[in-house]
Amino acid sequence: AETSPSSPDGWRNSSTVTLDGGAHALVARLRRRLSVAARLLPSHAEPLQLARYRPGEQYGLHLDVDPLGAVPRYATMLVYLNDGFGGGHTVFPRVGRGGGGTLKPLQKLAAAGGDELLWRELGRAREFCASDSVLRVPPRRGDALLFFTLGRDATVDWDLAHGGCPPTSGAKWVAQQWWTLDPAQAQPPEDGAAAALPAAKGGEALARHASARALERMRAEMRGEG
Repeated sequence: AETSPSSPDGWRNSSTVTLDGGAHALVARLRRRLSVAARLLPSHAEPLQLARYRPGEQYGLHLDVDPLGAVPRYATMLVYLNDGFGGGHTVFPRVGRGGGGTLKPLQKLAAAGGDELLWRELGRAREFCASDSVLRVPPRRGDALLFFTLGRDATVDWDLAHGGCPPTSGAKWVAQQWWTLDPAQAQPPEDGAAAALPAAKGGEALARHASARALERMRAEMRGEG
């Protein structure tokens, strides 16, 4: 297992550890059970990741998938491992109660070249954590949250930008399981081999890099280069 350091800019300052399913039979069994529960292929499951959020720690607004396909995740499952702490919701600012959310459409901001506006919107995570107008999933021990970041046509659902809100007291523990379309990014055969994964996979830079690359592609298409 390898632990990631805290993010210096606070985009993601929780502590995480990635578990290699080939190193322990229990981890492999957990991944299979999560795949069965999600009705997804175990062979597409990435290594299981555990995260701890202490009071004030968060994961800013992000997508779990790269619009250009470098990280082709199509599904995410979050399993809440404990309770007895305050806050810590998973927030979806583009999804509202009875309608759309209050976060501006990220895809439109990107297509318009609104880099500054895009970063400003993504930086509003804590504001949405305190809002009753958007979807906030409360973390309850034993509950699991499943959502699909790619549609049936493999296009990115930008409305699934989400974030992990900071606990107000106590520590929050969550298991994070992703499923990918790229077999090279999934767990290798359970023979003890090390997982060959990009160093920044699942990290705080993913949303920024994905949005920047999406901007480049959209502008190229508008110029007739794509």
